Amino acid sequence: MRVAITRDGSMVSEHFGHCEGFEIFQLESGKIKNQFFIENPGHRPGFLPVFLSEKDVNVVISGGMGATAQALFGENNMDVVVEGVCKNCRR
Repeated sequence: MRVAITRDGSMVSEHFGHCEGFEIFQLESGKIKNQFFIENPGHRPGFLPVFLSEKDVNVVISGGMGATAQALFGENNMDVVVEGVCKNCRR
């Protein structure tokens, strides 16, 4: 499983589309096996859900995200956690 956390400096970004980038954690058996950073390639409508899906991300954690973006992540088979609440969770 891969989890992407929106990042601005050392903080979780308040808005996923305008974040500095994404801290990606690869989890195996409940443990972090790998961690790396991907710069945000830019905010364009509908682009980031596909971009992160192509990076095999399963869950996106962000301080804030609009309903349309949340729906697009769901359409790309990713769960979204915003302000501590999981949207589209299948587990």
